[in-house]
Amino acid sequence: MLELIHAYEGKPNGTPLTYGGHGGGIYPADHVKILNCTLRRISAEPYFDLILKDTPENAHEILYQSIMNKLVDAGLDYANAGNAASSYMDQPRKACSLTIKRALNGDPAAIDVLRTTGICQPR
Repeated sequence: MLELIHAYEGKPNGTPLTYGGHGGGIYPADHVKILNCTLRRISAEPYFDLILKDTPENAHEILYQSIMNKLVDAGLDYANAGNAASSYMDQPRKACSLTIKRALNGDPAAIDVLRTTGICQPR
């Protein structure tokens, strides 16, 4: 059983051909049963996203991805946005989390702190 996979290859119509697993494994789509997500075609290209189903089991990951995407949209790179989202969810009273909360509410000074200080870096 794989817990984390990502879209790897698809046909021009958006039908998946393969999925990739963390660590480099490639799995034929016809050998994978998707249990907790659906496929969404991204564009006319053969690319698609795996979208988690909105269930209680997926709630934590959906919130994490939402926070991370908002932080990337605000100008953080993916590594820093991932660290920040994890900190926000796991340590809500820390300075990093309080700064993220301000950033998510549109405070440009908080976004600047997140981008320039490393306040959310793992220690």
